[in-house]
Amino acid sequence: ADLSTSHSPISPSPDSLTLIHRDFYPDQILVDHNRLWLVDLDLGCLGDPALDMGNFIAHMIEQSLRLLGDPAAMQAQAVALQRTYGALADADFSGRIEFYTLLSLVRHLHISDRILDRRPHTEAILSLCENWIGHSLGGGIVARSPLEGGL
Repeated sequence: ADLSTSHSPISPSPDSLTLIHRDFYPDQILVDHNRLWLVDLDLGCLGDPALDMGNFIAHMIEQSLRLLGDPAAMQAQAVALQRTYGALADADFSGRIEFYTLLSLVRHLHISDRILDRRPHTEAILSLCENWIGHSLGGGIVARSPLEGGL
């Protein structure tokens, strides 16, 4: 199959590509009264904005697990972020956010194994990813994600 011309259900339309951060997560936003500053723009490029939202939400899930002991502790905020941002985007946006959230959580496996004080959470992140993938089999790209009560 020629993958260069195929259109995956997770592929954004070329019209939806925009400037993205590529490492967007809560620490990349500085709050100064009524101003927000976006920092660490070295990876910025043209891409799918769902990647930034998925990465941001994955960081929220990982941080909830690591600091609060519950990956669903910030679920309401993550769902609100996904729905609010998704309402401004194309129809496939929410599915792409969930796909990138899963990919970012998988990336957190490496991060948690590499950073000593995060290692105790590696197994829980792995289990979360395995459960998410397990629920997805037979139901599309992401059938049941942590954002929809799958945590």
